[in-house]
Order: sequence, then structure tokens, then C-alpha cells
Amino acid sequence: MLVDDFGRHLADIESLRDAGIDVISTVDVSDTERAADAVQQITGQPAVATVPDAALAAADEIRFLDNSPRGAAQRLGHGNIYPPGEADRALQGLFRTASLAALREIGLRVVAETLAAPGAARPARVAGRASALTAPDQAGPLVQRGVRLARRSSAKCTVLVLSTSAGERADDEIARIRSAAADAGPRSSSARARMPRR
Repeated sequence: MLVDDFGRHLADIESLRDAGIDVISTVDVSDTERAADAVQQITGQPAVATVPDAALAAADEIRFLDNSPRGAAQRLGHGNIYPPGEADRALQGLFRTASLAALREIGLRVVAETLAAPGAARPARVAGRASALTAPDQAGPLVQRGVRLARRSSAKCTVLVLSTSAGERADDEIARIRSAAADAGPRSSSARARMPRR
């Protein structure tokens, strides 16, 4: 059964699970108890913290889903997240690119820490792959975080650089990303692909 907003419907979800019904739900990183202080520093607003660490750790499987800051801004502009009257205010606050990038980092950390916690539930079969897309100037920290996540699950982190441009600047950016992958250790490798402009 699909139940949106895990924190708001926690009691209902627990009742469904107790009745033997599998539930798939969503958790916003800003609603997690573990991230409450960090989220408040980023947003300047008290975090709701409706999802206790124990409830998150009891999940049979956790998947981190993310959207790029640009994609989130587009969804916001189309009225998919907030009503149109609130969209402009959100773009100046929580939906600033820097805020979204920081929340992404917190989300990755919450998932990694939850899965690494003693007694945390584990899926029966782990795929051992993670994918992340980011702008070249933000790739270094993301590559390092990806390698750390891969190490925890005994997976390999592959860094794929997609480029739509050619020239010295593009080559420098790709070299920096490859260097970050090499610095991260032996559990990473990198590849390069050139994408045609549309």
C-alpha cells in the first residue's frame, strides 16, 4: 500500500504493518529527527521532526530519491510543490540552490547513518549501486560521499562524467572530477562520455 508522508501517518503505517500489509511511504529529510538541528540551521525555521530515528531504522528498505535544484525549482514554478502564491517565497528560502544542495548532503548522511546503525533493518538483497547527478563544480564532495556510501555496502562507486561541451575548460572540469574519484580510493573508477547538444 502507498501512504504518502511517513511522519504525518506514522501511527496508521504502524497499524498497517502490524496487520501484515507492506507499506511504501515517503520521508522528507527535513522531517527526520536526526536532521532537525542541521535543517533548522539551513532554513532558519524550526524543523518539524515528525520521523523518529527508531521508526526510520525499522524500515525494511530505504531508498534515497533526489531531484536537482534546477528540477525542484521547475516543479515549484509549475505549482507541483506549493500553490503558485507561495512559490516565489519558497524560491527565496528553502528552494535556494545552496539550501537544496545542503539538504541533499544531509539526506545522504541520514540514509547512510540509518543503514549503518546497529540493529537497523536490511533489505534481503542489496543492489550495490547508487546514482547521483550534479553540476561539475559540486562534483568533488558528491564523489567522495558516494565512495563512502559504496564502502559501507561493499559496492564500487563508478563516476560517469557527461559533457555537452568541448575545449580546455570542459577538460579541466573533467580532470578535477577524475582527480576527486582517484583521491577517494581504490573503490572508485571514472569514465567519460560526450553528449551532443540539443
